[in-house]
Amino acid sequence: YARYYTFTLEQSQEVVISLESSADTYLFLLEGSGTGGDVLHKNDDIDRSGSNYNSRIEVTLNPGDYTVEATTFEARVTGEFTLIVSKEEKDDASSACVAALDSDGSVSGVWTSDCLSENRYEDEDLYYARYYTFTLEQSQEVVISLESDADTYLFLLEGSGTDGAALRENDDIDTSERNYNSRIEATLDAGEYTIEATTYDAEATGEFTLTVSISEVNPEQ
Repeated sequence: YARYYTFTLEQSQEVVISLESSADTYLFLLEGSGTGGDVLHKNDDIDRSGSNYNSRIEVTLNPGDYTVEATTFEARVTGEFTLIVSKEEKDDASSACVAALDSDGSVSGVWTSDCLSENRYEDEDLYYARYYTFTLEQSQEVVISLESDADTYLFLLEGSGTDGAALRENDDIDTSERNYNSRIEATLDAGEYTIEATTYDAEATGEFTLTVSISEVNPEQ
């Protein structure tokens, strides 16, 4: 069961949407004014380690119409809830889980339980992740590679933050050659992007290397 709430933004703003209930909640942000818009963002639990089953979406939105779907994780659940929509300043770059990439190159990182994935989830499993933001001043070809002794999983997210819509994802470069590293190759427009470096297996820890290569877009022949 669900309830829907629409709102309009006259300018680009950072929005925090919180759904609270004694039930296990689930929250969707839809494009446009109505129940059938594309899903832009979703969240099940604020803290999937098991201490907070309320839902929250924090995102920077462009001007336009949006719809919030307030629903539940379990089927056929009834009861009361509180939905809060507010504007709030936030700085994801200050988080220990998020780092800014100044330019193309390589960076080393470590997966720990301090930082959870926003895009890898299955049942009650937890997946650890690190996030890296970068900005393109013009349309460019980007190659993102994630290497580790662990089986990696890679996401490219829209915007600067951990909860942007997933634009690309990759599990394995080549399973036939047992290459379980991950790679994304894409031509991207000017704008802000975030890389989520995570793992295929739940609760995997260890070291990894993330490499980002940026080149000019080849002109059409």
